[in-house]
Amino acid sequence: MFRLTQAVRSAGAALILTLATTAAALPTAAAADDRDRDGRGGHVYVQTNNAAGNAVVAFERDQDGRLTHEQTVATGGLGTSAGLGDQGALAITDDKRHVLVVNAGSDSVSLFRINRDGLRLVDVQAVGDRPVSVDAHDDLVYVLSQGADTIEG
Repeated sequence: MFRLTQAVRSAGAALILTLATTAAALPTAAAADDRDRDGRGGHVYVQTNNAAGNAVVAFERDQDGRLTHEQTVATGGLGTSAGLGDQGALAITDDKRHVLVVNAGSDSVSLFRINRDGLRLVDVQAVGDRPVSVDAHDDLVYVLSQGADTIEG
């Protein structure tokens, strides 16, 4: 599992991402980055959950809330092409430097670095059977897999 630096922390102790919302156009959750860099309103990230190759779609959000497609980046894993029944398939770390994404179809979690020029895939780690939710707290990443009665950290 990922061991994150002290700087990569979640504000609360919640194990499931609280920023997640349902994305109408895409089959999985969205997470918002409220940074205001260079007069921009931040970013919104969603995942495709495509069984042929999962990806994160990044949108730039202007200060009026309008979204502009910025990039689509492969997660290095597979989705399921079906609803995950998740409460946080994506998570942005509290320091807003990383995005975590579940790959339910290949039983893994991807870690992206948020750079000025977009997302960069840093690592992919195998986890339990069909991960559906992810979050970070302190220097640990927590993953809930579908049907599991435990949370892997």
